[in-house]
Amino acid sequence: MADAELAEPAISEALAEVERVLGQPLPEDLASLLRKCNGVRGHYDTDVVWSAERIAKENASFRVSADFAKLYMPFEPLMFFGDNAGGDQFAFVRSRCVTMCSSGITRRTDASRPRTD
Repeated sequence: MADAELAEPAISEALAEVERVLGQPLPEDLASLLRKCNGVRGHYDTDVVWSAERIAKENASFRVSADFAKLYMPFEPLMFFGDNAGGDQFAFVRSRCVTMCSSGITRRTDASRPRTD
């Protein structure tokens, strides 16, 4: 992304707060990225990678929403970290990265090898 904007690095307290709020460690790849930049803004101000604060807020919200509980799988195994501004959100599941699409289709890719399609 030639026009991506990188935020200042996340402070260690912000990363610890994500882990505290969600009750699980950040995936190492995500923690490493957040230590370098606390979020990535893409084209049209899309938060392609959310800040640590937004990761905690959005994931906590997903996990307590009664509406989401009726519609989707449990959110505890997932850690959402960004979106494409079109309804698709990006999440880690253990060692895999998942795109949860508004259409309900799930695409999985190896987290160490991001998918480009």
